[in-house]
Amino acid sequence: MSDHDKFHDRGREPAKASSVKPIQALDFDKPGGAPNPESYVPSQASPASIPVGLATAKDAPWWHSQLNLMICVFGLLALAAILFVVLAPPPNVNSIGATANVEQAEEEAPALLEDSPFDEKRLAQARTDSQGVLSELLASKKALEQKGVTEWAPQKFANALANAELGDEVYKQQDFPRAIQYYKDALAELDALSELIPQVIKGRLDAGLTAIKEGKSALAKENYKAALVLDQNNIDALNGLERANKLDEVIELVRAGAASEESFKSSDDIKDLQAAEQKYNAAIKVDQLTVSAQEGLARVKDASRDKRFRLSMTKGFNALFARRYSSAKLAFSQALKVKPGDGTANGAYKQALAADKSSSLSGLLAIGSELEKAENWSSALSNYDVVLQRDPNQVSAKLGRIRARARNDLDLKINEVLKDPLALSRGTKRAVATQVLADAKAISKKGPKLKSQINEIEAALSTADVSIKVTLFSDGVSDISLVKAGAKKITLGKFDSRNMSLKPGRYVLSASRLGYHDVRREVELVAKGNSVQSFTVRCDTPINKST
Repeated sequence: MSDHDKFHDRGREPAKASSVKPIQALDFDKPGGAPNPESYVPSQASPASIPVGLATAKDAPWWHSQLNLMICVFGLLALAAILFVVLAPPPNVNSIGATANVEQAEEEAPALLEDSPFDEKRLAQARTDSQGVLSELLASKKALEQKGVTEWAPQKFANALANAELGDEVYKQQDFPRAIQYYKDALAELDALSELIPQVIKGRLDAGLTAIKEGKSALAKENYKAALVLDQNNIDALNGLERANKLDEVIELVRAGAASEESFKSSDDIKDLQAAEQKYNAAIKVDQLTVSAQEGLARVKDASRDKRFRLSMTKGFNALFARRYSSAKLAFSQALKVKPGDGTANGAYKQALAADKSSSLSGLLAIGSELEKAENWSSALSNYDVVLQRDPNQVSAKLGRIRARARNDLDLKINEVLKDPLALSRGTKRAVATQVLADAKAISKKGPKLKSQINEIEAALSTADVSIKVTLFSDGVSDISLVKAGAKKITLGKFDSRNMSLKPGRYVLSASRLGYHDVRREVELVAKGNSVQSFTVRCDTPINKST
């Protein structure tokens, strides 16, 4: 038996008769039945023998009540929750993705006012709403900082952060509606900065292209890299940066070509032109979009052609004056190869034929046949004319003249088509080129020259059918129109940017705006793979009303 059970058994033992009086039953239901203290004789037994149930409630302390203890505990928990909500610090907008330090917030947080304008739930909801807006604000701020906003819009960015800091101040004062409004204002300003990014990219691309044209490689790299910070997959920026990295090499090659051109002006030696052509071709191989190299190469080719023509003509006249008619005819024939259909060369060739009295008709006919095989139709035509001057009834000369004249006319038409491939996208020019191509293919016996000309026309017509992706940039307030050479005007209206697909050719972009000077820009669209070509046209020069 345990000590606890023994303790209760002893309480149940009967009192001895000799020492303890029986306890009298008390009737509490009777009026005046309250016990008389004098009639109650306490037992002489030890206190342990008194039943526990006889202790009165008023004798126990108040904290022995479970209900009172539960009320106190729940009250303390509620008070702690309210203090946590009210005294919690606001997030710090200047910390990316994090709130302010908790210890700093505890030092700065004001004491909870007894007469709060919000009840507990509204206060917590307002704080949650402000936290949500602030989360968007911080994300936008971080994204703009990663795009270098402090470089291209530092003041506007600072203004937005100033609004956010005002929101922090009223947040600390528990004025959550005003804090939300400040945060929303700051977020709107940051969103406006994000919308400026395409325009900033365009400005960087334009500045980079200008720097390349001016030969400023460092400036070009800086602008293209800045554009890639804003859009790392921008094709124009990637291509531009590649060109900028090669710009110094290209500049050296172009300078060398220009130096050879200058030497030719003083020496008149064709070797200088050949050296210049080599340098310009090398520059184009490094960067095929180098305008200065392309222009230089075109100049050198024209100068080289003129030089070869002059050499042939000089050689021909020297032989003619020396009565070496065969040499004169050969030299003038070479001049006509350089410049087909040239009137001066053609007349000189006829003069050499006419002066060669010793030449037999059979010999002239043989020369005409050789000129036809060489596809030198203008010289062959002149040769047959000389034969017919001597013998108008010469049938072979008549037939040869018909052949040479027809082929010479076709040759002139082919040269005219290939002279301006960009014009083939127009309806009339394209129809002419198609007919010329059909006539050339109809020739049964095609020489190497004609086959090459046919291939060139087919390639030009195929290129004219390609659609070129074009992006036009403007300012959203200028009226823009587009005109293609030989076509009607197209009104595009007002826009910030617009994507189009156009055929190769020459176009004119026009912009007009009230109070500003009109702008007109001529552009040439040439297929360059799948790259997007971009152009900017806008009115940005105000009209000076005082003039």
